[in-house]
Amino acid sequence: MQDVVSLEGLALTVQIGFHPAELGVKQTVHVDLAVWCDFDEGPARDEFTGLVDYFVIAGHLARHVEGRAYSLIEAMAVDLAREVIGLYPAARV
Repeated sequence: MQDVVSLEGLALTVQIGFHPAELGVKQTVHVDLAVWCDFDEGPARDEFTGLVDYFVIAGHLARHVEGRAYSLIEAMAVDLAREVIGLYPAARV
């Protein structure tokens, strides 16, 4: 895979943290995400086949974290990566 779809500064509102001052507080987290994929399947020919759609990813991740709480930012990062792979199994995140 040589092609990359990048989402930079994706703002997600989520409960994150384990210190007493953070518990129950929603915070805006800015996520930078790189998705390695192969544009040869369709996007190189202006076709939707094989497309990794950043708009779909952004909306899906915003809905996914809504109402969730994470203790660790690392746990959230792994969860988000798994969600993207669930949408695009052939991609690497």
